[in-house]
Amino acid sequence: MEMRAMYAQCLGELMERDEKLVLLDADLSKACGTFTRRVCDQIAISVCYAKRNVKIVGTDPGIAAELNGGTHMSLEDMGVVRSIPGLVIFEPTDTVQLKAA
Repeated sequence: MEMRAMYAQCLGELMERDEKLVLLDADLSKACGTFTRRVCDQIAISVCYAKRNVKIVGTDPGIAAELNGGTHMSLEDMGVVRSIPGLVIFEPTDTVQLKAA
């Protein structure tokens, strides 16, 4: 199963079990792209500084998003969020790790 399909399946299962789960998605239904720099302050202050239990999920890591255009590559996003104290970054290498996470 492709990673984005597994991600969607896992989200569906989690949402059925937990009514507190909230999903916010970028306006990129096919690509699942993110623009982390635009929400960096929210992540740093409202999530990490406040020690909130929030999971932020991005798709198409590295240069894999090349077909979505240069503004959808996550290389800079990863550099920005790595600088935020208290943030843990996890990148599953396959669907088995993704489902376990």
